[in-house]
Amino acid sequence: MHSIWFDRRLVICSLIGGLGSLIGFERDRLLWAAGIRTHMLICVGACLIMIVSAFGFSDIMRLG
Repeated sequence: MHSIWFDRRLVICSLIGGLGSLIGFERDRLLWAAGIRTHMLICVGACLIMIVSAFGFSDIMRLG
């Protein structure tokens, strides 16, 4: 049972991971320290944190 919100969040995280890997590819091409994997993981992690903070605490906000 998938909802439209789950699919949208999955697409957004995939898009953010792809954009982060583009930044990492440019840095890897120039032989700088952080490369593709590092930037992709940082971008996807930041995306997941924002999704959790936006939708994970809605029940706490209703109580207050």
